[in-house]
Amino acid sequence: MKRRIAVALGAAVVCVGLAAAVSVPRVSAQDEAAGKSAAKIAVINKKTVFDNYGQREAEWKALETDKENLQAEIDKLREQVNEGRKRLREDKTLTEQQRQELTDKVAAENRDYEDRWRRAQGEIDDKSNKFFDKILGQIDAGVREVGNAEGYKIIIDSDPKAGTPVLYFDPSLDITKKVTDHLNSK
Repeated sequence: MKRRIAVALGAAVVCVGLAAAVSVPRVSAQDEAAGKSAAKIAVINKKTVFDNYGQREAEWKALETDKENLQAEIDKLREQVNEGRKRLREDKTLTEQQRQELTDKVAAENRDYEDRWRRAQGEIDDKSNKFFDKILGQIDAGVREVGNAEGYKIIIDSDPKAGTPVLYFDPSLDITKKVTDHLNSK
């Protein structure tokens, strides 16, 4: 008798547990029926935004112009060094003193060239870093602005190279175009 009561009681507990599990409502992040309590999630491809951001194109062209100007300056210095070396090799009429003076001059020009090349490389690296910091900062700000305006709680970068492991997402969650349009409208 005790055994039948225990089995019946155990069966009742299992039934109540199953009924409770089945009756719990399921909530998804984008479930409109859940209302304001659900967290809105979006994905964005920052590389696509970066590639289509108009401000990036304008600033990149300015950076390229700076690089070309510095390269022209460096090329001119290199040409001076090469001309001096060529003269040393080919001009057989130079006296020993003239040859020594020209050798010293070429060595000084070569040091100037190498020094200017290193400084120019540092300038370009610095400008490139500032460029990327500025543009990526503007993109991040644009993502936050769109996220705040539309009530998103989480926005994930879907670019495979971003290091965020997004294996799949519904395309309706993608706000890449919204953010790009928002940034380009400024």
